[in-house]
Amino acid sequence: MMGIVLVLVMIFSISVPAFANGAIGENNVKITKDKATTIGKEIVKNYFATEIYDEKFQTRIELEKNWRNEDGKVWIIKWRKRKENGGVQFNVEIDANSGYLLSCTKDYYDERMKVPSMSAKEAEKKAEEFLKEIQPEKFENVKLKEDKNKSMSKYDIPNYRFEYIREINGVEFPSDCINIGIDGRDGQLIEYGINWHGNMDVPTIENIIDKKEARRLLEDKIIMEKLYIGIRNEETGKNNAIKLVYRPDYNGKQELNAKTKDFKEYKIDRKLESKDISFNRKEEIYKKSLNMERGKINKGKAEEITRDLLKELNEKDIEIGSIEYMENVDRYRQRGKNYWQVEFRDKDMKTYETEGEVTINADTGEVIEFYTYNDRRESKGSKPSLNWSEAYDKAIDALEKFYPDKIRNIDTKETYYERLDDEKEMNYHFNFSRKENGIEFNINSIDISINSNDGTIESLNMRWTDNLKFPNPMGKIGEEKAKELWLENLECKLIYSKDMDDKNNKLNLVYVLENKINKYGVSIDANRGTLLDYYGEKIKIDKKPNVDEEHPHGQELKVLEVKDIIHMDKIHLDKEITLIDAVKMLTKAKGYRSYRVHRYEDLKFTNISKEDQDYGILKGAIYFKILDNEAVEFNKEKKVNNMEMAKLMVKALGYEKLAKAQEIYILPFKDANEICEKDKGYAALCKGLGLIEGEEFNPQKNITYLDMAMIIYKSLEDFEE
Repeated sequence: MMGIVLVLVMIFSISVPAFANGAIGENNVKITKDKATTIGKEIVKNYFATEIYDEKFQTRIELEKNWRNEDGKVWIIKWRKRKENGGVQFNVEIDANSGYLLSCTKDYYDERMKVPSMSAKEAEKKAEEFLKEIQPEKFENVKLKEDKNKSMSKYDIPNYRFEYIREINGVEFPSDCINIGIDGRDGQLIEYGINWHGNMDVPTIENIIDKKEARRLLEDKIIMEKLYIGIRNEETGKNNAIKLVYRPDYNGKQELNAKTKDFKEYKIDRKLESKDISFNRKEEIYKKSLNMERGKINKGKAEEITRDLLKELNEKDIEIGSIEYMENVDRYRQRGKNYWQVEFRDKDMKTYETEGEVTINADTGEVIEFYTYNDRRESKGSKPSLNWSEAYDKAIDALEKFYPDKIRNIDTKETYYERLDDEKEMNYHFNFSRKENGIEFNINSIDISINSNDGTIESLNMRWTDNLKFPNPMGKIGEEKAKELWLENLECKLIYSKDMDDKNNKLNLVYVLENKINKYGVSIDANRGTLLDYYGEKIKIDKKPNVDEEHPHGQELKVLEVKDIIHMDKIHLDKEITLIDAVKMLTKAKGYRSYRVHRYEDLKFTNISKEDQDYGILKGAIYFKILDNEAVEFNKEKKVNNMEMAKLMVKALGYEKLAKAQEIYILPFKDANEICEKDKGYAALCKGLGLIEGEEFNPQKNITYLDMAMIIYKSLEDFEE
């Protein structure tokens, strides 16, 4: 990797001219676009062993603000090369004044799934070797974050990511870190990124309060609040039930100064203004819903609603484009609904481009979503002509016009927060969450965006599920007990912290409470007192890893679990697999997504209704041609034998036509006479593809979950995503 070091030498030996302060632009930075391009090409060559030729790559280079430093500027360069079934893109980020490399990545675009050939430990060793080579001095002052941060991602299967946190005086400074990505197939670098402050004023670790006192002061500021959450079925993507939970509110008091005992004040959290409407105003709005007509609408009515909506929004010169009916949609905002999707455009547009969309519930006539694609109303000048309070009033007017029936169950209190940068407020955004029994259910909400220049509505989004049954708001666990349970999983930790809006480099030495459970959206069940994850599933504390690293197939099983093909905590590897589970595994391996189910044909199976929890994934199995859609019974619990496994695999791989030419195959198995003539092709193909081993096929022998898992793993790179 000596070439990488030479790139850094080249970057820092650049002679740069002086420049005058002014607006963002190439004339106001020391590194020109051409110089940045030259640096970037050298980085790609030395980091990723790729020569960039302009005639072979699409190039995009932009000068942007540096999110790490509000006064800084960066050159962001992207080189992309397309090829059949995929392509590759290199991204390089360079400081526009120093020429310092901030980040570089290599991204693949490939329709076929890739799997790693090395373990996480092997990839970690590669990452460490690279870091020592490129940043030998900084390597001595960083610490690898816990294993939880290097896990493979469901959508980034072949790769491993590692984050190294800076330490000063033996204390972590989380704002400074180095990120390394390793390709699990060949051990090559795919990502390097650094955020590192220099010349800092660092307080010593002497004369600080003890951890026990710090923990008590931090704990005192925590309040547990009730919340309703939806329990989501990971396979169907739908919320099956509602749970009452507790989540903590730290009241902005999350960092305690270790020397002064003062709580750090976040200017980003400083409230500038809050506003709400009265109960009487809500009732006044609700009364307007009593005369509203709700019911199924046809195409003509959808167009009429759209025209009325656009007229209300001052879209005077708009014409209707396409109107499309979508049935039983399974998308995020319109899950399970039938709707009309209407595209519109500006009459004066020279090209036939879509200007925006309106989505209307086909069963009720409600506007589900409205938005525009471009910045037609981009504000001019240095200050908004509309203040936040006026924008709030316009958002309430929108609720009154379009959703008066929801107003009783909406939290209409909104708070305006100060921006840290000097950018003008282009739009004011309002998120009106649903409330039931006085408790927030934030999965449902109405979001409204108001343009700050002319007060027009830029977007409307309604996420709302009718006929939900909400649990008793009291719960069996009190707030005090919930807090006690929450605190059991918090660790008091000393760290260095820097104010986001502080232009000097002074650090603070602070205590924080860190959650030992590295999961998003953790809560406490208000009835059982158990810890729940984002999906409402119980979290098992101190459990063994789902995949034992010492297992002879540990690496393969880990890949399958990350890819959501198997759930190790729900199966026994040595148990005989059922037909439904084998089909589920294969369908997920083929790229099943619950939000696409509405596109697939309905099932003909005589014993599987649309209410069946497996209806969606079985539709996926039909779509991927793993199963035939026939008017027969589907036996979910039937055990799968080797012959049935072979048929499922050959169908999933798209080779069934070849399998039916049974006369061309010679079977190498000792028990070939036990395989009927019409099935020979399936067995032969599985042997030829290396999916099965051994001298005997044992067609009637039932297979285990482990058998099925290993066969699918061997085929992963042959499945198109």
